[in-house]
Formats: sequence, structure tokens, C-alpha cells
Amino acid sequence: VLTNTISGASLSANQITLPAGDYYCEANCPAYQVVRHKSIVRDVTNTVDLLIGENSYSATSNPSMTKSTVSGLFTLAGVVILELRHYTESAITNQGLGSDVSAGLAEVYSDIKIWKVG
Repeated sequence: VLTNTISGASLSANQITLPAGDYYCEANCPAYQVVRHKSIVRDVTNTVDLLIGENSYSATSNPSMTKSTVSGLFTLAGVVILELRHYTESAITNQGLGSDVSAGLAEVYSDIKIWKVG
């Protein structure tokens, strides 16, 4: 968590707790050599997908890193636990969800931003 200005919001064990309200969200999920992949913002409290990201493709024959992005508005009626999920066709150990840079800096892979708009 870099910044949290939403009263009642928290992050624990890769799950985001949000209070009732209207939200705008943007997230990016990188992938490397996993073939097809897609990102989803999931309401695990009510077992429903709130936002479904774009399809993306990261070939194994021509290695490159691509991102699936997801963005949009959603409304929560009560306190909800969310997860940013990333589905991949293949699994690549240690690199499938993003290749490291090894520059001596923090490695950032998936990223989610959430704004309370109402």
C-alpha cells in the first residue's frame, strides 16, 4: 500500500477490504510466456466478478512481457473483500506473472489503484 485515503479500507494477505460506496479502479497484470491471460477484479465476499479485464497474449515462441489491464466503475452495498486475479493459460515458474529487472530496486508486478468516487 503506497497511499490509502479511503476510511475503512485495508490490504491484508493480498485481499482488499472496502466499505460501501462507488469506486473507480485501474489495474495492470503483467505476464511472460503464459500464452493467453486475463485480469479480473473479484468480489470474494459475494462471489462475483466486478470488472473483467482485456484479453492479452504473451507467446512462448517469441518471448515478451505483455499486460492485461482492467478498469471501470463499481458500487458496493456494504463492506466487501476484493482480489485482483490473473488467469493464465500456461504457468512459467518464477517469471510467468512478470519478469524481474534485477536493478536493485523494488520489483513491482501487478498493480491496482482504487478511488472512492461516491
